[in-house]
Amino acid sequence: MNVKNINKDNLTLRRTENNPVTILVVEDSPTQAEQLKYFLEEEGYRIISASDGKQALLLLKTAEPSLIISDIVMPEMDGYELCRTIKADEKLKDIPVILLTAMTESEDVIMALQCGASTFVTKPCDAISLVTTIKYLFANQKLGSRLTGGHEMEVLLHGRKFTLNPSNSQMLNFLISTYETTVEQGHKLSQSYTTLQDLNDRLEQKIEERTLELTTAESIINTIREPLIVLDQDLRVVTVSRSFYEVFKVKSEETVGQLIYDLGNKQWDIPKLRELLETILPQKATFDNYEVEHTFATIGRRIMLLNARQIQKVLGKQRVILLAIEDITERKETEKVMGKAHEELEALATELKRAAQVKTEFLANMSHELRTPLNSINGFSEVLYDETFGPLNVKQKQYVNNVLTSGKHLLLLINQILDMAKIEAGKTKLALSSLSVKSLLNDISLLVADMVSKKKIEMVLEIAEDMPNIEADELKVREIIYNLLSNSVKYTPEGGKIGIRAKKADSEIEVVVWDTGVGIASENMEKIFEGFFRVDTPYSRVTEGTGLGLPLSKKLVELHGGKLSVESEGLDKGTSVRFTLPIVSGRRV
Repeated sequence: MNVKNINKDNLTLRRTENNPVTILVVEDSPTQAEQLKYFLEEEGYRIISASDGKQALLLLKTAEPSLIISDIVMPEMDGYELCRTIKADEKLKDIPVILLTAMTESEDVIMALQCGASTFVTKPCDAISLVTTIKYLFANQKLGSRLTGGHEMEVLLHGRKFTLNPSNSQMLNFLISTYETTVEQGHKLSQSYTTLQDLNDRLEQKIEERTLELTTAESIINTIREPLIVLDQDLRVVTVSRSFYEVFKVKSEETVGQLIYDLGNKQWDIPKLRELLETILPQKATFDNYEVEHTFATIGRRIMLLNARQIQKVLGKQRVILLAIEDITERKETEKVMGKAHEELEALATELKRAAQVKTEFLANMSHELRTPLNSINGFSEVLYDETFGPLNVKQKQYVNNVLTSGKHLLLLINQILDMAKIEAGKTKLALSSLSVKSLLNDISLLVADMVSKKKIEMVLEIAEDMPNIEADELKVREIIYNLLSNSVKYTPEGGKIGIRAKKADSEIEVVVWDTGVGIASENMEKIFEGFFRVDTPYSRVTEGTGLGLPLSKKLVELHGGKLSVESEGLDKGTSVRFTLPIVSGRRV
């Protein structure tokens, strides 16, 4: 008989608002008692409550409930004793009693039968099961009166003998309750199995993911070049990278599971390592570039850089420590050697600077000392050449001219040396004034016009009409342009071309002095700014020059805040010298 399929109309006990069915609930747990009261009152029943068996018997002296629902385990008097007392009382014995049981043992059912209970409901019980059982008992009270006959029987269970004398209706009720409970437990078991299967599937997936993560992590650890070691919260080795074994010459069986300080026959019992792991890391989750120096028996003295990370596991309070070890012994030795070399280089640089200063001072002094008598030689040579004190024959005049030409060349060389020395010593000052570059370029082109015509060279001037005046030292700018233009004339063979292009470029002027002369080989491009360097060509060997004009011009341009550069595609392909000067100088006298 399936209770859940019985028509509700057949199970409903007639009741009215003025005469509701009364149910006595005996439950020592206030929470469960209130819960039972709530959903039974929702069904229209009137509920009276007692917290134990003795209190229930006191209520039964005045109250007349139609049904008693009782917990089994209670203080003072349990449910079995309460049921026996009720069934022994002539006035109360016909009241149906439902026992609430966890039904964890077979003895629960036997003892419920023995004490005369009408049926039982398993705990925790749901409202539908309990109400269905109540309605079934009320509906079958008449049937129960016809099935009162029973037979005494003895049941041996777990070594205990139970004597029972149940009525047929009681047996039927218990049979139905047991069946319903079994069905319900089976349904719950099926649901639990499905849930467990789902949990098992998810667990297997998690295990696969975790296995993959561990495999990936291990692969990453073994890929890292620096030795890596993973410690548990007790500072025992969980795993290490392959490079750790290779660098520190240890074996896996002597490493994993060991206290880090015991590794290599206690070679890792290092005071600074203890300080890091036991003092610093508990206070800081990370630590970088912690330097430790130690001498190992197997690999000798090592300087190590330690980087540590303390990682909290997702589940539980356990933590792991990731310790990366970088051997910086060779780097430290290199730094030491480089430091010593740096000190030596600094000392050498200081000495070179001092030597350069001495050289500059020497050249300046010597140039000054030579220039005075040289001026006299040149002056007297000019007087003789002009035949101021009498005529000279052809050979005498030729010799005097040679002396005068060499003297002027030497004076130019001394003046350039003196100018270079002043600039390098930082003693050159600019006498700034407003300077017309256009006029200056025209003036200097006239100065070299005689040399240009003698060599049958074509000179081209391309000066922009909007060329502005600039703020500069006129004598020094004149010297720059004259040096560059005279170089073009000197190093351009007969029939060649030279020229000047000048224009305004933003806040600067740009001047280019170009020629179609001997050009410069690529390997000499860096050397041309060195003092006294001359391009070695058959043509240059027969051409006068000091090798100071270009370096001096570059320094004078830079002194004004400009830039000078040289371009040449190679020998016999000409040269272009480009320089810029600011329109408004940032330098002051």
